[in-house]
Amino acid sequence: MTTPPPQRDWAHTNPYLRRHLTTHATTAGILPELLRDTRFWLYIDIDRLTHTLDTTALPDTPTIRLLRRALDTLRTTTDPAERAEILHAFALRDEPDALHQLTTAPEHPWQPRWSTGSPTSFHRTLPNHSPVTSVAFGTRSDGTLLLAAGSDDDTVRVWDPETGQPAGPPLTGHTRPVESVAFGTRSDGTLLLATGSFDHTVRLWDPDTGQPMRSPLTGHTDPVLSVAFGTRPDGTLLLASGSRDHTVRLWDPETGQPSGLPLTGHTDLVLSVAFGTRPDGTLLLASGSRDHTVRLWDPETGQPMGSPLTGHTDSVLSVAFGTRPDGTLLLASGSDDDTVRLWDPETGQPSGPPLTGHTDLVLSVAFGTRSDGTLLLAAGSDDHTVRVWDPETGQPTGLPLIGHTESVHSVAFGTRPDGTPLLASGSDDDTVRVWDPETGQPSGPPLTEYTSPVLSVAFGTRSDGTLLLASGSFDGTVRLRDPDTGQPTGPPLIGHTESVHSVAFGTRPDGTPLLATGSHDGTVRVWDPETGQPAGPPLTGHTNPVLSVAFGTRPNGTPLLASGSHDGTVRVWDPETGQPSGPPLTGHTGSVLSVASGVRPDGTLLLASGSDDETVRLWDPETGQRIGSPLTGHTGSVHSVAFGTRRDGTLLLASGSDDDTVRVWDPETGQPAGPPLTGHTDPVLSVAFGTRPDGTLLLAAGSFYETVRLWDPETGQPAGSPLTGHTDPVRSVAFAVADGELLLVSCFGEIYLRALLPGTLRANDVVSRGAGR
Repeated sequence: MTTPPPQRDWAHTNPYLRRHLTTHATTAGILPELLRDTRFWLYIDIDRLTHTLDTTALPDTPTIRLLRRALDTLRTTTDPAERAEILHAFALRDEPDALHQLTTAPEHPWQPRWSTGSPTSFHRTLPNHSPVTSVAFGTRSDGTLLLAAGSDDDTVRVWDPETGQPAGPPLTGHTRPVESVAFGTRSDGTLLLATGSFDHTVRLWDPDTGQPMRSPLTGHTDPVLSVAFGTRPDGTLLLASGSRDHTVRLWDPETGQPSGLPLTGHTDLVLSVAFGTRPDGTLLLASGSRDHTVRLWDPETGQPMGSPLTGHTDSVLSVAFGTRPDGTLLLASGSDDDTVRLWDPETGQPSGPPLTGHTDLVLSVAFGTRSDGTLLLAAGSDDHTVRVWDPETGQPTGLPLIGHTESVHSVAFGTRPDGTPLLASGSDDDTVRVWDPETGQPSGPPLTEYTSPVLSVAFGTRSDGTLLLASGSFDGTVRLRDPDTGQPTGPPLIGHTESVHSVAFGTRPDGTPLLATGSHDGTVRVWDPETGQPAGPPLTGHTNPVLSVAFGTRPNGTPLLASGSHDGTVRVWDPETGQPSGPPLTGHTGSVLSVASGVRPDGTLLLASGSDDETVRLWDPETGQRIGSPLTGHTGSVHSVAFGTRRDGTLLLASGSDDDTVRVWDPETGQPAGPPLTGHTDPVLSVAFGTRPDGTLLLAAGSFYETVRLWDPETGQPAGSPLTGHTDPVRSVAFAVADGELLLVSCFGEIYLRALLPGTLRANDVVSRGAGR
């Protein structure tokens, strides 16, 4: 019988201990014992624990699986009682065997008994692409580059670094985080990709096809932390791997067989391996270790080349070779002691004083070659920066490269076909950044996939009639996608400096589309969505975040743009000139959370706005005059408004509120068109109309409680069961039609697109109606 863990009073433990205890327990080898005390989880520093779990092998027990499942949700609160509730919910649904092992009293005195929640397959909850642990460049036979990145989510991703586009789907197969990636070039010029993982294996891939080359290479008895290729004088490849088991192993990557016995000598983890080629073409192998040393080896014989290189006062996290114009080698090492050291690998002597400047651990070093053959040296650090030096002089080549918001775990150089270098860096902030190391400037936007929550979606129609889907994100970017495939149609639209709360499409008289975006930075931007270029400078005037944007089309076919803001006003713009179309519309006594435009039967425009003041207001956008009194009835903030057009051309208006209801109005009279639509049990964040084949309307509403509900707005009756599947609040919904299918898109954190099943509604007559915010 398992002995229960000792009960400690974590509530009154020194905060320093709660923050750092997992690190010390890992070093002491007692982390599994510490984590048996589940009450500790209620007070632990989750960010530090996440890093520890990604770098530490733990037993596969129900409680450890429960902890991995719940990590991201636990991160949302530091309240012990709330954390206890989170653990109970995850245990009930996914790990019932862990329930009896949970100790969460006295913080949470209620004990769960059972649940009807559907279990999920075991996974770690990662909001988007997870922290990037390693990057590497490879050069194809035609001289073009590939960029690979290994991640904590057990996958490897390959990109075209010039365009920033993925070269295919993620490479899957590893069952634990991928710690290292490396390219090798065969004698025929084709590429091999090697990956080392916490699952103790090395895998080989064809990076052009994404297919595994053979079975995993096994032999290491602990996580593989580094892999590297070397090329022999005859052009054949050799592969090295370094592991937590204190050894370096050599492999023939063509056969997958070991090339000799493991290389032993390090007295602690081998954190990095690298090959260098001497002037005579023979190989040299370096390894860096937590034992504070660098070792050099003859990889053909497996024999050490001289004594260990000493000087670092902490773990050596990364080693790399560079080749000078005369063919001689230079060796660099980066350390936990915040320095980079340079060595002459033939003599084992330092090549100058340590390179300083980083203010935290140096996690990765790499050499690159300028077009004139001289060397550059880059280092990535826990201080979130990349530094570049001239390794011959030891002088920085410029200022630190700033942009990452978390630790930079890996740096790598690549050479373009014209001989100029590119520098890539991978970070815990879930991005890969590509730089011009000569100028220190980013070479395009970060390479990322859904790096932050999506706040708004909208459909638009291209001039050829095909659909576009736009999404605005918490990270300040806007993405355009093909709704059929979900793939980006180009790089993100960058310009906003804060979250993008709302996106909306409009159409010019010639049929070409416009895209408007409203941001927390207080501006509205207008884009040409077919080119991805701004259609003019930002529209300024709001004095607070812009929370919603909407287009309307005048009787003459020209577009009008409205924006609602936290400053309590609505502004109307001519999107072609970027000029205001009159003074701000005032009257709301709280933030304007949503705006929408509708077209009356006579072709004139009507503008609606929903506010924190619990009202909906109607406006004539041409004159700026209010139409009637405010529409009242909601008892909470009005988060979203949307118009729908009936068969006879008259309008309906819907509003969704913090009071958990949707209300439908006749905008001509200002009267409710029936009782409130109920069913949601928490705030309604977004509403949108679509039109059925018979001309009747369908109304969708997305809720904080992660569901979408559908109604017939004429009768107030539900149109089917609620749509579930989101794991976060549904902040935006929109309808569209493509190839005869009715599409409904909803989002938050992810984008979820659904198509209506044939036979339920005939979609070929449906007209798109959407609400951006």
